[in-house]
Amino acid sequence: MARAQVVVPPASEVPIPPKPRTDSAAPKPDTIQPPFGRSTIPRTADIGDQYSWDRTELLASGALTVADILERIPGATSFRTGWLISPKVVAVNGDAERVRMFYDDLELDNLDPRSSTVLDLTSVQLWTLESLTVERLGNEMRVHLRSWRTDRTSPYTRTDVYTGDEDSNVYRGYYGKRLSSGGGIQLAGQQFSTTAARLGGGGDALSFMGRVGVARRRWSIDAFAARSHHTRVLQPTFGSGLSIPEFDGTWALAYLRAAVGSHAGVWGQFVAASRRLVETSGTTTPVEAASRRVVSDTTDTTTSRPQYVFSGGWTSGPLSLVATHRIRAGNGSTSHSPQLRAEFFTSALTAAVSGERNGFSGIRRGDAVFRFTPFKAAA
Repeated sequence: MARAQVVVPPASEVPIPPKPRTDSAAPKPDTIQPPFGRSTIPRTADIGDQYSWDRTELLASGALTVADILERIPGATSFRTGWLISPKVVAVNGDAERVRMFYDDLELDNLDPRSSTVLDLTSVQLWTLESLTVERLGNEMRVHLRSWRTDRTSPYTRTDVYTGDEDSNVYRGYYGKRLSSGGGIQLAGQQFSTTAARLGGGGDALSFMGRVGVARRRWSIDAFAARSHHTRVLQPTFGSGLSIPEFDGTWALAYLRAAVGSHAGVWGQFVAASRRLVETSGTTTPVEAASRRVVSDTTDTTTSRPQYVFSGGWTSGPLSLVATHRIRAGNGSTSHSPQLRAEFFTSALTAAVSGERNGFSGIRRGDAVFRFTPFKAAA
């Protein structure tokens, strides 16, 4: 009986089997879509580093509130009564009313009658921002805030978790996606809490924001909403002064925005917004107020204020012109605040002139800024 020996060929001569067919679709490339809105942020004329932060810088700055950022500005002084949830204000030249906040071109007015006309910066949500730019003028500081906008078709997600002293915990999450057609959706939320057992004023806050809209090369329309519910316990006084009472309230901001044009030419934008505060802290009788060293409060507060902003501009090279008309309604009255601004910006020369008649506060003001830097700084 004869047997044949089978010789195994070397691996280099073994044929490679064909690649099996797959039903998986090819991955779609990531693309950048046009932004929502068309308004521009005023250029700053500070010599050296500009007081402007983008989203990456804000999230890496270690700041948890807007006051944490503004107190780094020369000429600004911050006043705070405690940690995260306690009231905070920033003053310029000792005047807290000289700091104005603009959130997506909407001026943020104080809605809490217990603090007069001074805006509590705790009500401004830093985590929702895409950029923060500080414009320093002669006797006023304007803070221009831009809410987060996603521009990529690949989904964007981010989660942050922080923990620290005073039993402080912060949880935060983001999701955003743009479609190839220009549509987009964004959702985000944050929850933080702190005990502050030593000095009082602890509490918690739960906040949400969302955006939906469509943005094309020559136009955009989007709807935005943000809501934040804050609670704070009593912060007692250490002397004979008044204590800071507990607080339980909800701030809400919603707007519809439509824009046309391009930053490189002529553009126009309209924003219809409503800002609302619902305060449900409970009542305090005069007898209770005297024993707790607080001001008596016999009613809850619900305040809302619509605001409408018409703006338009033209840009050509280093020159830009912007006109804005702001309409506020509330308390049975309507105020109009027109503003004009002209800018000329180059690497060596910056000049800006603006004028405003504020119908809400009754103040008229004009500002002129000039910077000449003919020599580049040595490395």
